[in-house]
Amino acid sequence: MSNFTAAMGTVLSPDYPEGYGNNLNCVWLIIAEPGSRIHLAFNDFDLEPPYDFLTVRDGELVDAVVLGRFSGHCLQSDSEQPSSRTYGRTYFPLFNS
Repeated sequence: MSNFTAAMGTVLSPDYPEGYGNNLNCVWLIIAEPGSRIHLAFNDFDLEPPYDFLTVRDGELVDAVVLGRFSGHCLQSDSEQPSSRTYGRTYFPLFNS
């Protein structure tokens, strides 16, 4: 697990920009200052559904509430810009391939 507490940072899959391997489980814990929120922007997102996905959880525990599970080539919702998400103070992304 990698921990991030800086105001800004970059999270990359293993061997980026080259392809990632099979059977990977990557975990990052991102914690913001009290009163702050975490904004996650994807510059390059391309995961093979349904095998590869990024799960975002609300908190650092594996059984924390799932805020989203993403796969495919782009991320969109009706209320937000493509490839962009804002979360609460603790962000727990988990990448599986």
